[in-house]
Amino acid sequence: MSRINKIYVTNEDMEKADFEQQKQNLIEEQMEMDLDDEDKKKGKQMDGWGSWAGEGISKSRTQILNEQRRREKKINELKSKRKDGKKSNVIINESRDKKFTKYMVSELPHPYKSAGQFEQLMKTPVGKEWNTIASYKRLIQPDLVLKAGKIIKPLKFRKDISLKAVEALVQNRKDPNRPAAKF
Repeated sequence: MSRINKIYVTNEDMEKADFEQQKQNLIEEQMEMDLDDEDKKKGKQMDGWGSWAGEGISKSRTQILNEQRRREKKINELKSKRKDGKKSNVIINESRDKKFTKYMVSELPHPYKSAGQFEQLMKTPVGKEWNTIASYKRLIQPDLVLKAGKIIKPLKFRKDISLKAVEALVQNRKDPNRPAAKF
């Protein structure tokens, strides 16, 4: 059976080999760009400072070999740090999309206790196509409904009010003799 498998190559095998080659090329391109950026940040030495310079002067074999070894070592180090380094059938794009960052949440919103709760809510679709009409209306209904043009005064926190004064204000609200609010 193993001889037959060696003789015949299927489309799946070819696709897998193409994918692995594509992934390898992509990784090498990214690594080269990272190394080039790193070299620019470090700043290369100018010719003539610490080495011979001029027309006809080429790098020695040891310099070329040392540079190749350093580059290969860096590439292997960067490959091992990648998230998809050990996964042969996946390519993970680690670059950040600047257009998408404006939709990212920097901190957990108020009513949620954990990131899991928030992620679960974000994963559920809200559209009419995925929910019943009643649940869709409930999902898109605003928390607070006011008449158009109503002025909402912002909350104010003042440090000079003591805790006892705040408690007295709360007690006045709970007073049964107080007239009911009119809307």
